[in-house]
Amino acid sequence: DCKFNCSQFCIAGNIGTAACDNKSGACLKGCQDGYMPSLCDKICSPGTFGKDCQFTCSQFCKTDASGTPVCDHVNGTCLNGCQDGYLTSMCNLNCPIGKFGQNCNFSCSPFCVANKQNIAECNHATGKCECQYGYETAWCNKSCDAGKYGQQCGSTCSKNCLVVNSTYCSHINGTCLQGCQTGYTDHFCDKFISENGGNDSDVPVGIIVGVILGLVAAAVIVVVIATIIWRRRKTKSSQNNNNSFNSMNNGSTAALNEPEMPKREKSQKVSNSRDKENIEAANDVAAAGIYYNDVPEVSPTVIQLKDLGMFLSSHSIPFYQEQFNVIPSNNEATTEVAERPENKIKNRYKNIWAYDHSRVNLMSSDNHKQDDYINASHIQGYNGQESFIASQGPMKRTTGDFVRMIWEQNTEEIVMLTNLIEQGKLKCERYWPEDGEMKVGEITVQLTTTQVFADYTIRKLKLRKDGHPDHLVTHFHFTAWPDKDVPQTPWSLVDFEQRVASYPTSKPIVVHCSAGVGRTGTFIALRNIIKQAEDKGYLDIFSTVQKLRYDRINMVQTSTQYGFLHRAAQVAILCMGTTVTSNDRQQRISYLDKTSQTGLTNMEQEFKMICNLKNDDEDDKEKNEYVNDASNVYQNSQNMNRQKNRLSNIIPKLLYAPVLQCETDYLGDYINAVFVQSFRKQNQQFLTA
Repeated sequence: DCKFNCSQFCIAGNIGTAACDNKSGACLKGCQDGYMPSLCDKICSPGTFGKDCQFTCSQFCKTDASGTPVCDHVNGTCLNGCQDGYLTSMCNLNCPIGKFGQNCNFSCSPFCVANKQNIAECNHATGKCECQYGYETAWCNKSCDAGKYGQQCGSTCSKNCLVVNSTYCSHINGTCLQGCQTGYTDHFCDKFISENGGNDSDVPVGIIVGVILGLVAAAVIVVVIATIIWRRRKTKSSQNNNNSFNSMNNGSTAALNEPEMPKREKSQKVSNSRDKENIEAANDVAAAGIYYNDVPEVSPTVIQLKDLGMFLSSHSIPFYQEQFNVIPSNNEATTEVAERPENKIKNRYKNIWAYDHSRVNLMSSDNHKQDDYINASHIQGYNGQESFIASQGPMKRTTGDFVRMIWEQNTEEIVMLTNLIEQGKLKCERYWPEDGEMKVGEITVQLTTTQVFADYTIRKLKLRKDGHPDHLVTHFHFTAWPDKDVPQTPWSLVDFEQRVASYPTSKPIVVHCSAGVGRTGTFIALRNIIKQAEDKGYLDIFSTVQKLRYDRINMVQTSTQYGFLHRAAQVAILCMGTTVTSNDRQQRISYLDKTSQTGLTNMEQEFKMICNLKNDDEDDKEKNEYVNDASNVYQNSQNMNRQKNRLSNIIPKLLYAPVLQCETDYLGDYINAVFVQSFRKQNQQFLTA
């Protein structure tokens, strides 16, 4: 009686033609993709998809409880995402070289052995790799313990190395960093010095006596000849002295005050020599266990602004690692208050506490008796005055204390450098309302305005407390900084720093991330470095970080952040004075149109400087966390992809390249294009040829 309908997933026939058999219901032209023949009334069984369910889901799709890969029954896209180490909607592409993990979001350790393109390589799923000398663990994320060095830290420092503050030898090559024990010399302290001052090799006495007599005779001859020459020239010299002196007074004195600049070759040699002295001087400070808060202006780690570009071009990760490792800590500081039982629970991390001498003291009241501790520290600015408060991000139990500190310190600006949740972990409690207002202890926090930009958000908050006038706070929230890492590019952080600087305040700025040391220390260091460059014409990043660590532990937490500071400083110095308000727009345009001393207009000169900075990034052969070098791009050897590039030297960096979903052998997933963020959104636009 024809009471059943053909399945809606049968492939439809021509007009007037049945879609299924009038007796069995089998679909005459087959099923639509994703449905099982012949009735087409059931979706493909788990793990299969497509036409007649003949295809299997990628083995790299995430699986269900039974271990079966989960994908869309129609097109095979992985519904729950990819297993670690794979990309695209069908999880059929390995992470690019140098990346690993979930969605390829993680970078291989810079201390993994690099490939021919000088990119650190690791397992695309786990991140495990073969380590460079001086590093160990499966991920090469730990330098050798004191006393060990070399491949997988398998070698032991010489017993003749001098040991100071548990520092034995270089963890990379075993050279004795602090010198040798008495009686030994050479880089590895493996040469014995005999009592007569030489090495342990025996030299015949006759040879020694002969050499000495020869030297004495030669010295006598030299003295006699020098005496004769001196007597002959004495008269002539005395006659010329007066003329020479008069000549200097008649217009040559300027030469004394303006020495000739050395040639580039000589400058390079001097720079290399100074670099070695910088490390040695820093080692001496660390070895002595001394912390100097007042760093002299003429420091061995000073970099002149004119030399900054060359300095960055000639230094790589190992240099920053070595220098970072010898930045002194404040070993004299105490943490008695932070370690009290009632205060320990207020510290997010067990090893990051506020020093007693610099901690922020909350006010006591009837509601807060003997409750004056918060994990926050007063930090000096470049000029030695208190300019910042570095704080850990609020926890649930300390949110009230944090807002209370903002109120009591009369804070006008907060700089937040963490997202609330990162990689599934809570990094900071939200202390402002998403909308309207919220009560935090005795204080009401109201959100009045929100401005969202590509890399940061600016909020205006109003704090109210009974019996007191309202207090206004500007909240700067940078959202593009990974924990214990660095932003993808220094430009975003410099733009953010300039935005903060455009809001002048006479009150200390509260800066926090999660722990209040890594990202927080890096941002404060950048602010102080910029001030120093403006005031002195040079920068001293080593000493800047050293000063911060006097007031708070571990400020600038990793060598990657320390290296990033150098790049960010270069960009910030380049951008000095380029932020323009609408009122100053015409004045700025007039300046850009003027011709500079180079013969170029100021606009052309600035553009050239930007291009030079860009090229400097791309020519960097090291695998830096803060620079995506030019080799980190699509390098597919297939002619099909190469034919899609209009120009062979303009290809997208993999980090910014879109991946097409038409993944067939013919079309491929490659296009010569990059994502470009707008003023307010990331990845909002494409650039393509």
